[in-house]
Amino acid sequence: MKNRNNTKKRNNLRQIIALVKKDLYTIRWALVAIVVSGGIMQAVFGSICPMRAITGLPCPGCGMTRAAISLLRGRWYLVVQYNVLVVFWIGFILYLLWMRYVRKDVRVRWEAPTILLGLGTIAYYVYRMCLFFPGIEPITYHSKNVVEWLLKL
Repeated sequence: MKNRNNTKKRNNLRQIIALVKKDLYTIRWALVAIVVSGGIMQAVFGSICPMRAITGLPCPGCGMTRAAISLLRGRWYLVVQYNVLVVFWIGFILYLLWMRYVRKDVRVRWEAPTILLGLGTIAYYVYRMCLFFPGIEPITYHSKNVVEWLLKL
C-alpha cells in the first residue's frame, strides 16, 4: 500500500513538472524579451522599471521585489514600507499556481481578482505618492530617465 502511494505521488510530481516545462516553453520568447529589455533598461537608465526609466517616477508596483524579499526574511516592517500589497499578490499567484498545477483546473476565474488587485495597487500607489513622495525608498524620483534626457536636448 505504501509503495502504491509513493508511486502515485511521484507520478503526480512528474505530471506537474511536465506541465510547468510545457508552460515555460510556450512563453519562452516573452520571457527572453522581458529579460533582454530589462537588461537594456538597467544598463541605459539604471532601472528595469519602464515607468521609472521613462518618467523617473515610481510605478504602482514599485517596491514589490524588495517587499517580497523582506517578507521571505521575516522583516514585516520593511514589507509595509516597501509595498504591503505584495502579500496579496503573492497569495493570489500561489492560488493560481495551485489551481493550474496541482488541481489542474483551467477554468479558474482570474479576471475579477486581478482587476481588484490592480485597482487596489493603484489606490495604494496614490496614497503612497501623496504621503511619501519624494521621500523614502522606493518612492523617490529617478533623474536618469527619458523625459529628463529629452528636455535637455
